[in-house]
Amino acid sequence: MQVPRTSDETRWIDCHRPGEVASREPFRSGREVHVWVATVHSLLPSTLELSYEENRKAMSFVSPRDQHRYRFSHVLLRFLLSAYAQCDPAAVQLGKNNFGKPFLIPADSGRAIRFNLSHSRDAVCYVLASDQEVGIDIEYVDSAFDWPSVSNAYFTDRERHQLETMQEEERVTTFFTMWTRKEARLKAVGTGLGGLDEKGRWKNAPAFENLLVHDFRYRNQYVGTVSLDATLPAIRFFRYAND
Repeated sequence: MQVPRTSDETRWIDCHRPGEVASREPFRSGREVHVWVATVHSLLPSTLELSYEENRKAMSFVSPRDQHRYRFSHVLLRFLLSAYAQCDPAAVQLGKNNFGKPFLIPADSGRAIRFNLSHSRDAVCYVLASDQEVGIDIEYVDSAFDWPSVSNAYFTDRERHQLETMQEEERVTTFFTMWTRKEARLKAVGTGLGGLDEKGRWKNAPAFENLLVHDFRYRNQYVGTVSLDATLPAIRFFRYAND
């Protein structure tokens, strides 16, 4: 397993026109991976609409806050994918693998755009790549969160021991960092938590051996990780700035 790369001072570039960076040759050739982040309070293009299934999913949430977050995250996803696939947002079609990981059904352009998304509290983030599977996870560092229960269910003995031997003030942030690394890898492979056995180990270890992970920070309250299945290219971080 590769040693995670960390960026304590992530440089977010403000941008509200993803088409301007989506056409960059380094991205198209696979030498760049793009990460986008936004808050659910940002303004979105008013002409974009969700599909029937997406609207039905949004309405299934009881909380109006959760409904809004789902709608926002999926409208922005369509906006980003249309820019990277160079098609109309209405033409964006999504499928899911057997574990529920969404993928872009190839458009006429034939561009193999891969993506993944994650959200926590009022932040939503995406990773987009060309011709390689990717995973991303972002988490709000919540000191009140019951992290011992989650670590007992999904962490290995070694990972739990690492947490237990740390200074108390470091445990919460370390837990969320370890969790995003695990989630991002699972999402890159496409299995979700189903890729772990009852002891928190990878069920199919060879699938995870060559994964590279890159940690990032958003504001002071969020930690995140990007996972890639190839030699780590340059990662560029963009903030959808249309507040």
